[in-house]
Amino acid sequence: MAVQKLIQSLTEKSVFIKWPNDIFIERKKVAGILIQNTIASYEIKSTVLGIGININQTIFDPSIQNVTSLALSANKQFDLKELYPLLFKEIEYLYLKLKNEGAEELINEYNDCLFAKHQKTKFKSNNHEFYGFPRQIDKNGNLVVQLENQETKSFQHHELAWIL
Repeated sequence: MAVQKLIQSLTEKSVFIKWPNDIFIERKKVAGILIQNTIASYEIKSTVLGIGININQTIFDPSIQNVTSLALSANKQFDLKELYPLLFKEIEYLYLKLKNEGAEELINEYNDCLFAKHQKTKFKSNNHEFYGFPRQIDKNGNLVVQLENQETKSFQHHELAWIL
């Protein structure tokens, strides 16, 4: 959410989180986030976080679809040294909010910027393609999708792929 909030403030465009780890400006990917946890005895022992943001790139490989950058979206170049503290400030703000208030409000905020929320979207799960409507992220971080038969189903990140 910190990356989404930062990009939103810099571009003044609609910025969404495409669950579980991509940031989109409108319908184009601008950033990706990778998180690796080391777990022992049911506890997180360490976390490595990688954030990749297309900042000043204006030319992309033509084989890559649905991609953009901050520069293309805001029609200006950015100074990386100015962006770092802004991102760290967003991360710290959300961390302190989580620490002091718990996860419920953050989940609500996440759901407010969920990519394709309530829009008919194509997915793939277990080599089966289907359409559904992303509804929300649940308290466990799963994506809740309403299927075309009106049934809702929760998916973990490794169980579902978006087809855009």
